[in-house]
Amino acid sequence: MKIDPAQYVRVGTAAKLMNVTRAYVNRLIADSRLPAVEIDGQNFVREKDALAFQRQPGMGRPKKDA
Repeated sequence: MKIDPAQYVRVGTAAKLMNVTRAYVNRLIADSRLPAVEIDGQNFVREKDALAFQRQPGMGRPKKDA
């Protein structure tokens, strides 16, 4: 599989784009609700997938504002 690295972001960046926690993004990836690729043990999410993600009712709490 060939990917364009410019289209992918790390889990932390995806969490910021989605306004959720890193743990929540990792849970979405583990549950196959958010596609990701693993490279050298780190997950990467396509930026457009993170931006398009819509929270569904009952999927946990959003990240609290600081």
